[in-house]
Amino acid sequence: GTTSLAMWLKQVGGVCMSEVQPGEPSYYEKEAHYFSPDPGEEKHIYDFDHAKMYARRFAHCCAEQNTAFSDVLALDATPSTVLFPKRVRSTFDSVDPTGELAKRVKFIITLREPISRELSFYNHYAFNCREYLQYGRK
Repeated sequence: GTTSLAMWLKQVGGVCMSEVQPGEPSYYEKEAHYFSPDPGEEKHIYDFDHAKMYARRFAHCCAEQNTAFSDVLALDATPSTVLFPKRVRSTFDSVDPTGELAKRVKFIITLREPISRELSFYNHYAFNCREYLQYGRK
């Protein structure tokens, strides 16, 4: 699913993935999980300051070109992003009220056969549990 697509896009070039922050699991390179709430989280604020934190994950994508905009596409392949369209919209609105940035955004949504999707979901969480037990991190 999203992992295969993300790896293919990365190999083809022109795509930049999220920079993993200290203490985060390695899969945050592909899945920044900015829009999906943490378990038990009541409310996450999607304002300009929080959007800057999200943007920092992709700052290295523009670093070589020394510009705020880049021809390189920033890739966040967090599967649950599609479940939170209001969070995505409010983030873009806080960063760019004119809507110019939102016009540049591209979404690729992959759909899967439900049983293989559930097996993939199970394997993902099983991996996370093993990593947590082995290394003591989420």
